[in-house]
Amino acid sequence: RVMAEEALRQSEERRSLALRAANLGVWEANHATGVLVANRRWAEILGYDQDEVVYDAKAWEELFHPDDLPLVQRIWQEHLEGRSELYQVESRLRRRDGAWVWMQSMGKIMERDDQGRVTRAVGVAADIQARRAAEEALQAANQRLEEALDELRQAQERIIQNERLRALGQMASGIAHDLNNALTPIMGFADLLMLRVDDGFQPDELRQ
Repeated sequence: RVMAEEALRQSEERRSLALRAANLGVWEANHATGVLVANRRWAEILGYDQDEVVYDAKAWEELFHPDDLPLVQRIWQEHLEGRSELYQVESRLRRRDGAWVWMQSMGKIMERDDQGRVTRAVGVAADIQARRAAEEALQAANQRLEEALDELRQAQERIIQNERLRALGQMASGIAHDLNNALTPIMGFADLLMLRVDDGFQPDELRQ
């Protein structure tokens, strides 16, 4: 018994050390009593003291962002029904000051009663606010880049269109110049003919 207690103590020390090293929060849900408790790190993420973190099921749900709660409930239900090995989700939880913080949670049902109902579940949680903020900043930067590329494509299309119009204008100018060269002698002869009309020639004679 002493050896078993010592092994258990060492195991708990290793677990505690690993959790501190990973900066993880720990939670445990007692479904028989409907109460959830958490360790100090989990409480710190949300801005609480550890002794303040005791939730019933309703208070627990109210921690989640309204937009994230349906996803959290669906993923938990899948785990509850045995369709997933672990409960894993990223969601926003309300801090004590009212701000939202992104957390990644992972848990597992550990005990069920004789009727298969969950009696105990445990899990860990990590603060991923910095990572999500970086991802959102990257998405915003990508969006701005896409908008800049779209503007560049539109500008390029306008330049191509202007070049086409300029080329068309040059072609029209060249055609007009060639046509003018061809019409110049014609107009000159027409003027001479008009002079001959003034000299008494008849139009039929001029046509010949």
